[in-house]
Amino acid sequence: MRVESLAYAIDMKAHIVNISWSEICLPPKDPHPDLLRCTDAERAEKLATMSAAFSEANMESVVLVVGGINREVNLDELLVQDLPAELKLAAQINVNAVDKNGAFPNDGQCSYGPATYDIAAPARTMVVLASQGVRFATDPDGPLLACNGFWHEGGEIKITGGNSFAAPQVAGVAALVIAKELEASGGVPPAPTSVRSRILDNADLVANPIRVAGGRRLNACRAVMNGPCP
Repeated sequence: MRVESLAYAIDMKAHIVNISWSEICLPPKDPHPDLLRCTDAERAEKLATMSAAFSEANMESVVLVVGGINREVNLDELLVQDLPAELKLAAQINVNAVDKNGAFPNDGQCSYGPATYDIAAPARTMVVLASQGVRFATDPDGPLLACNGFWHEGGEIKITGGNSFAAPQVAGVAALVIAKELEASGGVPPAPTSVRSRILDNADLVANPIRVAGGRRLNACRAVMNGPCP
């Protein structure tokens, strides 16, 4: 269904696709016991399916915004990285979550890696409708988890956060950049790679460069204005 939904978005001529899910499948001897294990054949099949769906030909007119797995692991060091984050297409932006001050709380739940993540966005204390939380498939009886460790159960709302919440913020800024350029050009959309460059080039360099490339944090105003804000 995930691949089919991507095909639908492309058929509908979407300018932006936000992916707040991931597929990760590690070799049996990888030193991360809480992540999904697969045989070499299964990993090869997953990678082939993802690579075909997210091919440069399919994505040539799309800005792809991706939030990686919510697990404390350096994706740069995995033998098989997070999909689709590892595909690194020309117009792909991988997004990490920070708090409102640009810090990465040491909560043990968010993946990181400066060779994987391009930019960070504030998404650590998001107020959303309540649910019972999530559990990893490898530990169905384990504790409920969220990227910042907060779950408010039994009520109508919860406070949570993570990469899946950070990615849509970048996708929203990409939409504003495209809208501004459509207006300026008389309806000609900008190249997806130029949208990616504009967002990254106008970021604030305040995040931890050990966790995200260049220490970039999203600056919506600068990205839309393509320079200093008024």
